[in-house]
Amino acid sequence: AYFSKLGTVYFNLKKFDQAVNAYNSAIALRGDLPNRYINLGLSHEAMCDFAAAAQAVRKALEKSPDNLSYLALLSEFLIKAGQTAGAQEILERILELEPTNAQARQRLMALKF
Repeated sequence: AYFSKLGTVYFNLKKFDQAVNAYNSAIALRGDLPNRYINLGLSHEAMCDFAAAAQAVRKALEKSPDNLSYLALLSEFLIKAGQTAGAQEILERILELEPTNAQARQRLMALKF
């Protein structure tokens, strides 16, 4: 928990590269906790490394594959990385899990047009 908390402190101080290092250390100790990958992804996003952010969220999804919040975050990072086809697939997956998800439907429609 120490490195995870340290990552949060660095993130809040906007020291994102140090946050990435701390979250990587936390993952090395307990890689079974998906929130550590999410925090790592958010740190990468803050440094505008959207591909690395998406990769981190994909790791979280390996632990929790149907987590709608993680899927939505992944679609956001993929859009920011310019990977619209990948984002469309993720948004369609969200709608398979939750057909009434208006936000996913709206984002998907925006990508298609």
